[in-house]
Amino acid sequence: MGRILASFIMPHPPLAVPEVGRGQEARISETISMMKRAAGEIRGLKPDTVIVISPHAPMCREKDCVHIYEHETLRGNLSNFGAWGIDIGYVNDYEFVASLILEAESAGFRAGGTKRLRGRGRVAGELQKSGRLQESGAPQTSGGPHADGAPQTNGGPQADGIPQTNGGLQADGASQTNGGLHAGCSTQYASATLASDTADRHAVMVPEKGSGKLDHGTIVPLYYVDNAPGNADFKLVVVSIAFMGSKRIYEFGKCIKRAVQGYSAGGAGGFVVIASCDLSHKLKADGPYGFDPEGPRFDKYFIECIKTGDVDRLVNIDEDLLEAAAQCGYYGTVMMLGAMDGLGLAPEVYSYEGTFGVGYPVAKIAVD
Repeated sequence: MGRILASFIMPHPPLAVPEVGRGQEARISETISMMKRAAGEIRGLKPDTVIVISPHAPMCREKDCVHIYEHETLRGNLSNFGAWGIDIGYVNDYEFVASLILEAESAGFRAGGTKRLRGRGRVAGELQKSGRLQESGAPQTSGGPHADGAPQTNGGPQADGIPQTNGGLQADGASQTNGGLHAGCSTQYASATLASDTADRHAVMVPEKGSGKLDHGTIVPLYYVDNAPGNADFKLVVVSIAFMGSKRIYEFGKCIKRAVQGYSAGGAGGFVVIASCDLSHKLKADGPYGFDPEGPRFDKYFIECIKTGDVDRLVNIDEDLLEAAAQCGYYGTVMMLGAMDGLGLAPEVYSYEGTFGVGYPVAKIAVD
């Protein structure tokens, strides 16, 4: 049985990476210091798998549809920001991904990689037709047209005027080299919902070839984890946010929780969840989107909710405030908290800065 060891909220400004910031990172020194602290604690927990929820990963525009990379490996760099030497790669924990896709389908979501979502494929449906699925795993249906290739707005602008690079549901199946990857590759797949026959499981639930392309919302927090002292031999899972309300996002987080609890890969099962989170982009007149008084108000509200562990208050935020704030970390945080539903939470906000007109929070949500 798997378990969540702790969750973290970490921002994703590329300039927090010295090779990108070239000295500007000194202006957010508290953020940098606390990201290093969080990264060191993640290393100290020695997770088997790290789940990153990123608002800049590929997104599906259909309601109740969540993108999760299904590739064998995950790799990315910061060359778009002039840092050619920053290149990270991990093995995708596909056994967990397969379990999560099935949990999501059973709760009425569509989930998976680009090929599955574009093809409207449902794992449970495919297996059910072939008699490979146990009755308990039958999915619910979810209506709504699929907007293939529709432009992506991804729930909020990027910080500091950085150009968007992941418009639409991107074709992320391009093969990349997989040298220097963290952790060994697993060849086992989901078994909790699928029939017991190994050949049947593999017939449908197999990873896509090549590497999924990591976005900066994933790379920036992991840059600090990679550079913290200690062993970093974990697998990675990257989940995007989605176009649905906060309560539904929270419900998807509970799918993550159930998939974690059902995880049993060779006795492993320690998970850390990172919500990649920039807050309002409207904190200052000289910020990327100018000033709006709702920006600071939103950030104060968010930080207070995390400090006090008031999940209900955060989930039931005023939608007008959320829209006015121009944020890109709220939904990922709500999904993360859904993954911790029912656990005793011990939150601690490490830092918050808005130096560049964008809110950068760092926090830990320990399991009490």
